[in-house]
Amino acid sequence: MSQQERPDAERPDGVKGEGDHEAGRRYDEATRRFVESGRVGPAADAARTDDPSELADLERAEQAGRSRAKEEDPSARPGADEPGAGRPGSAGRMGGAGG
Repeated sequence: MSQQERPDAERPDGVKGEGDHEAGRRYDEATRRFVESGRVGPAADAARTDDPSELADLERAEQAGRSRAKEEDPSARPGADEPGAGRPGSAGRMGGAGG
């Protein structure tokens, strides 16, 4: 049986299964450093578009994704990262009494 037929076999480079664990660790570390650097906000602002056509495409794609979701992730709501957001009776709560 060849390496391709046995995905659980260890490859000569020491990688087991489908993932390179060292590459995963490097990615995780680089992502952590990027987040801690404070450059996420400026990068998100730079990626934002003002093109009405592209905005409409993005909105359609988001709606399509939400239509297939079991439920909405409360942490994905605007303001979800604010203190108290999503808790009953908090200003950040969407829906319910007064919201």
